[in-house]
Amino acid sequence: MDKQTFVMGSVGAVFVAVILKIFWSYNSYLQQLFGGNQLLQAMLVPSILGTWIRKLMALFVLTRLMYRFWPKKSLKDKLILVTGGGAGIGRQICLNLAKQGAHLVIWDMNSKGIEEVKKEITTTFPEIKVVTQTVDVSDRTCVYNTAKAVQEECGFVYGVVNNAGIVSGKPFLEIPDSKIEKTIKVNLLAHVWTIKAFLPAMLERNEGHLLSVTSAAGLFGNCGMTDYSASKFGAVGLLESIRLELQKMKKTGIDTTIICPAHVQTSLFTGFRTIPLLPSLSPEYVGRKVVEAIQRRKKVLLMPRIGYLAYAAKGVLPTAVDDWVKYFLGINNSMDAFTGSGVPPP
Repeated sequence: MDKQTFVMGSVGAVFVAVILKIFWSYNSYLQQLFGGNQLLQAMLVPSILGTWIRKLMALFVLTRLMYRFWPKKSLKDKLILVTGGGAGIGRQICLNLAKQGAHLVIWDMNSKGIEEVKKEITTTFPEIKVVTQTVDVSDRTCVYNTAKAVQEECGFVYGVVNNAGIVSGKPFLEIPDSKIEKTIKVNLLAHVWTIKAFLPAMLERNEGHLLSVTSAAGLFGNCGMTDYSASKFGAVGLLESIRLELQKMKKTGIDTTIICPAHVQTSLFTGFRTIPLLPSLSPEYVGRKVVEAIQRRKKVLLMPRIGYLAYAAKGVLPTAVDDWVKYFLGINNSMDAFTGSGVPPP
């Protein structure tokens, strides 16, 4: 286990221990002090909880400060592959990686888009090398062959950013089988193919970074997203399991990052109805935060921050309550007016 994971994990363990201490000491203390007098116990609740809440807040601030001031990883002269880099989030990731001095290999079916991105990067950052390739990431043979060629011609690929994605945006029974298969291939199996193609070289050097741009739909199901959500749940589970395998192998030089943004303002999700408390995110913001997550070796990033609270609540609340909240906030209707292409622009 690497130093950052050990330190941050230790602090997190203390954080959890304090939470458990709250429930244990709160009940035992009140029982000892007041016995069975429920009224007196209730009157003392605000004071005791206030004390423990301040302790929790202090621990939270401590962990945030440790994260904020932990040294950033340099990406200068690193070669990083970005799939789906011709538009939207992928384009912004490429621009921000170039800003940090990373050289790029950009894959996309949008040939025009990746050439425009290449031109923009080389004009702004002439010292950055950019290789563009038209690749169908859902085609295993194509991925393996192109990956082999990239490593032979360009050298060691330090980072793999799996960003390409598509969505159907229809109720489950209205989605053709062929479309479901395509969604699973692009959103999940493409991650499998690219990681299998580039991970062996990372293992040899004990160096590298694997990042998957998934979605909040990879943590929460939603109407009109059955195939999309299933593929994103799979992508989250895939990289989380790989992270644990790398730790078990003591490959501390290889980092993994799972990105789970809520709705992002791209043509992929045109017509998506914004959900209360979950503002839509701009591709510029997401692209910037993705690169920052790489530099800070962040394991999981949910955007916006309220996603962390929602995910924690999902594990605590009864399923019926969780479903009611989605109904009350109108989350189940967010895809009713969906008119997006479901694929990146050509």
